[in-house]
Parts: sequence; structure tokens; C-alpha cells
Amino acid sequence: MEIDYSKYSLEELYDVERNIDAQAHTSKYRQILKQISIKKSELNFIKSTSADLTSYSSYMEDPIAQKISWTPLVRGGSNFATHVLDDFSRSQIRVKPSLGLYLFTLLFSGFSFIFIFKAENGLIDKGEWPTDLDQYMQTFVPFIFVGASFYLLYKLSENTVFDKKRGR
Repeated sequence: MEIDYSKYSLEELYDVERNIDAQAHTSKYRQILKQISIKKSELNFIKSTSADLTSYSSYMEDPIAQKISWTPLVRGGSNFATHVLDDFSRSQIRVKPSLGLYLFTLLFSGFSFIFIFKAENGLIDKGEWPTDLDQYMQTFVPFIFVGASFYLLYKLSENTVFDKKRGR
């Protein structure tokens, strides 16, 4: 007999997810996680259409979150959110890069590509290789920035997952 988890409330789904043996009932566990995701999306949509988003923030309703200082410990860094919190399930939390961080990195590499093509086109028009240090710098230094931005994109694709069930 197949259980219809779509009729369960979000709290009931969390309760089932906490108590199910995920390894023994893999397909049911996946169905539960899928329904939790759907219910959370519906809830987030309802909350986002409301006028006051901050009062509905699930993180600010948490008693521990209310006791935490949300100001940075060290000045500097970026002035936009570089990472966002994404709940997989009741037992897993993922910290993933934000869209703003990806866009910033791509913008950084985009400007470097512009300098590369500008320098290369000037040398190609003349039909020569760089002859002095200034031309070498204009031609090859932007490659370092492009390489660094691609390395950042590679490193950004790694998510950090906190698993409460496994303690990792």
C-alpha cells in the first residue's frame, strides 16, 4: 500500500522524517523529503507575498537565532550576501553560494576577458608578439585573473552540508 504524503502537514512530514529509517526505506524517505520541499516552497510563496517579510522569517522565529548577534565579527569583506542557508530537511542544512557571488565572480572574469581581447587584438593587428614588459603585462596578467575567477567558480560549487542525524 502506497502512502500519500501530500496530504500530510509540514509538521507531520518532519515527524515522519525524524522517525523513519532512511536506509531501510529509501524510496519513502525520498518521497517525504520531496513533500517537505514542496510544502516549504508553498509556505515560502505565501510568506513572500505578504507585506512584512521579516516577521515571517523562520530563522528569526527560532529562539537561538534571537539570541545570536548578527553583526560581523571582523570588518571588511563583501557588502552583499555571499552564501545563503538552504534547508534540505529537518536533519540537514546546506550553506550554498548566493547568486550575487556567482554574478560578481563572472563579472570579474568578464572584465579580464575584455582586457585579454583588447591586448590580443592590438598585437594581432600589428602581427607581432609582445616585445616589452608593458605589453607582456597587458597580455598575460588578465589570464591570471581569469584563472583565479574560474578557480573561485570551481570552489564556489562546493556546498557545506551539516547533517544533524549523523553528527557531521
